Amino acid sequence: MKIIKNTLKAVFDRWEDPGDYPNAVASGPLPPGPWQVVEIEGEVVLKLKRKEMKTVFSVGFKEFLEETDGIDLPEGVLSVEWQLDSVVFSEQEVTISCEECEPDPEYRGPEPPDHEDY
Repeated sequence: MKIIKNTLKAVFDRWEDPGDYPNAVASGPLPPGPWQVVEIEGEVVLKLKRKEMKTVFSVGFKEFLEETDGIDLPEGVLSVEWQLDSVVFSEQEVTISCEECEPDPEYRGPEPPDHEDY
């Protein structure tokens, strides 16, 4: 398996408190939570050998990818569930994207340039 293209990019967001509470003790918003990965955008294009193509269609694509560790994930992501987007048989290329990701709860993410209260 050879990685031809990897455009995976983590998308960050954080919890913002609305700050509207019914009592005076809890008036005003709480500080915002840390930045965390909410999704992954982009795709990975893989060039597979003929034998690997046969394996993909005999055991299943997700099972095939579970056995490979060659795809670099963005920082802040522990694991990914892949989605098969396209297959080009003549080129033996497979395009995949992230269906679901497990963020690392310890990773705070990069500080966005427009936020001073990080």
